[in-house]
Amino acid sequence: MNLKIDLDKLNYINNTWLGNCFACSSTNHRGLNMKFFYDKEGISSYINLHKDFCGFEGIAHGGIIATILDEIGAWTIFALLKKIAVTQESNIKFLKPVFTNHMLKVEGRITEEHNSNITTYSIIKDGKDNILAECENKWLLVSAEILAKMSNININRINEMINRGLESL
Repeated sequence: MNLKIDLDKLNYINNTWLGNCFACSSTNHRGLNMKFFYDKEGISSYINLHKDFCGFEGIAHGGIIATILDEIGAWTIFALLKKIAVTQESNIKFLKPVFTNHMLKVEGRITEEHNSNITTYSIIKDGKDNILAECENKWLLVSAEILAKMSNININRINEMINRGLESL
């Protein structure tokens, strides 16, 4: 069973990232090109993995699954807390095969906040609402200045990206 999604009824998050992120950049033609939607509960994304992202034939590679779960966590923090964070730790459980060429729903929510430390819970579901993989991530909030130093992007461009992204929330 394939997911039927009316994307026009969802609250789209404007992705203004100027980089070449494998997970979310719309200009990375070899990437996942994830798009994100939000509500008060959390963040979601819908993705149909191309066969090029498999490990075993027809089954998504574990590293791709980890990337998807990590990315939804990062965007959950950005959308709900209006802040940027970097991954400190990931605990992923691969529960069932994640098949390529099937529409998947990815969800993220914040489970804990303590000063600059955030914990998120992310899942990948199939068209029957079965949870295929889940992840608890621990994050560290970072400033735009630190992000600029880490990514070698001018601080003004970082702030512009953040502000334009926040306008859609």
